[in-house]
Amino acid sequence: MLKKIAQFFDEKGILVKQDGTLAKGRAEIKEGFRQILADDKMQIRSVPESSTTVQNDDIILRSGRWQLIDVDGKVHEEWFASEVFRKDAQGKWVYLIDNPYNKLPN
Repeated sequence: MLKKIAQFFDEKGILVKQDGTLAKGRAEIKEGFRQILADDKMQIRSVPESSTTVQNDDIILRSGRWQLIDVDGKVHEEWFASEVFRKDAQGKWVYLIDNPYNKLPN
């Protein structure tokens, strides 16, 4: 699963980790998600109705809430993400920047 997640990132993509440090490139990003999903009973869930997206040619800025939930659907953490995507040479949208740990807006 972690390899699949990392494939959604540009080769030069970054993930902002919870401590504020950057995971750069797919190998470090994979490790960053390993830390997020350290408990195999936890899952990441996006909250689509909270998302906003702005596109300019082959760049997208998206923001919205996401949750860390257990197998019963109980929310353990909730954050506000800022994400930048670009369209790669194959026409696939990939992450350039994933900053998932912003405080929720009031």
